[in-house]
Amino acid sequence: MKLSGVWFWFLTKLGEGHWPYKIDFSGLGGYLDSQRCCVVGVIRKNLPFLSRRGQRKVECLFDTGASSSFIRPSLVRVLGLSTADLPKPLRIRLGKGSTQVSEIAAVMIRLNGATLADTAYVMPGLTEDYVLGAEFLERYDIRLDPKRRRLLLPSKRRLSVILV
Repeated sequence: MKLSGVWFWFLTKLGEGHWPYKIDFSGLGGYLDSQRCCVVGVIRKNLPFLSRRGQRKVECLFDTGASSSFIRPSLVRVLGLSTADLPKPLRIRLGKGSTQVSEIAAVMIRLNGATLADTAYVMPGLTEDYVLGAEFLERYDIRLDPKRRRLLLPSKRRLSVILV
């Protein structure tokens, strides 16, 4: 069953070290284990990012609880990534309130031998360097195995034919 309505505040709780890996969502539906608990998909990996300044490894958080991808402003500057202003600032709801984002960044990531494009909100105060959210995971058919701390990837050929 697919979980709906997962809030972005989980990301904040994870950054603070308070997010359990199993949360009871039995009343909401969701990806449930045999104990009727949702297995939260969170995995950290160091991945090469490509930019006009070359290639650089970045610690990424693959997070099924985040709807979109997010990047730290300092990483945007270090990598020299292209950004664009949003037509209207967007308010992102977090566990301790909300934060406003006003730009997006174009990102190129190497994964399983393929170069994958992503668009990330530039988020001030982000506790992680880069968060890959559900949109990215669904676009490239990437599944998480949090129990074994691994990514379940389609073949390189299938990854490389997807255009954003």
